[in-house]
Amino acid sequence: MSIQSEINRIAGAKSDIADAIEDQGVTVPSGTKLDGMANLIGQISGGSGKLNSTQAADAYDPTATYAVGDKVSYAGNVYSCISAISTPEAWDSTHWDQVDPIQDQVDDLRNTLNSEIATRQTYVRPNLLDNWYFVGDGLFPINQRRQTTYNNVGYTIDRWKLTSGSVELVSGGITLNGTLVQIFEASIGQTVTASALLSDGTMITPTYDDTTKTFTLTATGQTIKAVKLEVGSGQTLVHNEGTDANPVWVLNEIPNYAYELAHCQRYFLNLNRLNNQYTTVGFAYAAGSNNINVIVPFPVTLRGASFSSSYKDTIVFQVGSTYKLATSPTIAVYNISAGCMQLNISGFSGLTTGSFGICYLENYGTICFSVDT
Repeated sequence: MSIQSEINRIAGAKSDIADAIEDQGVTVPSGTKLDGMANLIGQISGGSGKLNSTQAADAYDPTATYAVGDKVSYAGNVYSCISAISTPEAWDSTHWDQVDPIQDQVDDLRNTLNSEIATRQTYVRPNLLDNWYFVGDGLFPINQRRQTTYNNVGYTIDRWKLTSGSVELVSGGITLNGTLVQIFEASIGQTVTASALLSDGTMITPTYDDTTKTFTLTATGQTIKAVKLEVGSGQTLVHNEGTDANPVWVLNEIPNYAYELAHCQRYFLNLNRLNNQYTTVGFAYAAGSNNINVIVPFPVTLRGASFSSSYKDTIVFQVGSTYKLATSPTIAVYNISAGCMQLNISGFSGLTTGSFGICYLENYGTICFSVDT
């Protein structure tokens, strides 16, 4: 139930209560708030402060059974059951407690609204994890390594390292049969709560070790939809739109793709094609007859200067209409700064020193930079 629907329900109840009070001969001033209605009830003629019983609860039925908390009307008053009646019986006052029907409704509505608002307010707590939403809709999870199944120990989808078992990307999330971890750059130093939502709507509890700065997610073949690590007690990954007996867990938020991608690219960056078979690396110039220096722009600044790089397929240096190929190149870092890197790539031949051109990878090639620990 949304906050707006709860407000609408309370507004309707307030109007009904006001009408009922005025039916008893007491004027309800314009602008009277809900918590002011109780004072007006006491002004009802006769001092009973009660509505007609038929307005508040059904009449007591000696052929029915009642649970604790059920409301009935009897002899012009309203009563709440304080002892469950599992066998129908004649009226027994020891099983009932007289209540003020209007005040009871006011208290119930106030408590419901306060509980709803208090619960909703906790949903703003941020998720400390990167790449935490796993539903395979073409965007999530961030998966720059582009495999659909990972069976070897090492990094898999962005920011997640497989320490045992296997993980597979499926339409409803990731199916994990083993253990994934995410390692933080710094310890948190506060009380945290870890939670995970499975595709079948149930919850599991991951772990977090602040000493090793490691979030650990373990499963035995379950498909995981989303995970969260947050500061504070109690999870806010999901809320229940069902009942306590039959919960329906719904995510409180869906991540922003661009934000998640930028976070992941601080640790791993894959320069790959977007709409043709060539992957542009950057502008370059020939530093000698067999090597070039390439300026590689990055969408984000890598989190550290110590990293590993890898490439796939032939590296091409094009000057005008002339192409030079390096089929088994050697790549080294020449210089690094915020937002860009200068690489030295050797393995060419016959270059004109000082010539400028474009460096790219052919045959759908990629070049990757990893700062994952």
